[in-house]
Amino acid sequence: MQRLFIAILAFSVCIGCTPLVKFTPTGKTYPPYTGPVKIYETIPENLNYVEIGWVTSEGDWNHAWGDLLKRLQQKAAANGANAILLVTSNYDRSDGVIVGYFGNVRRSGERSIIAKAIRVQDE
Repeated sequence: MQRLFIAILAFSVCIGCTPLVKFTPTGKTYPPYTGPVKIYETIPENLNYVEIGWVTSEGDWNHAWGDLLKRLQQKAAANGANAILLVTSNYDRSDGVIVGYFGNVRRSGERSIIAKAIRVQDE
């Protein structure tokens, strides 16, 4: 019984360590994309694309921003996107301070990124 409890506890801790990544479809579905997924902060002029959905990635201070972005790219590609358009994050670029909010309570170290999963038509 004690071994089962320890195994469940260890599994729960490991699950808690993994960044949470979600996809919400909003457009046409495509087969998974196998190439590199581009990251845009703004869409270049004359770029034709369709929105496939929204992707979110959440983690804590144990997860590097690059890891969250990589997981966004993977989730978007699995749903047919060949690019993501960053919408928001709780990374403050002005001074590098990372803050998160829950209600009016400020929690340091929580990280999240929201992006649109898009399919660029010009490629």
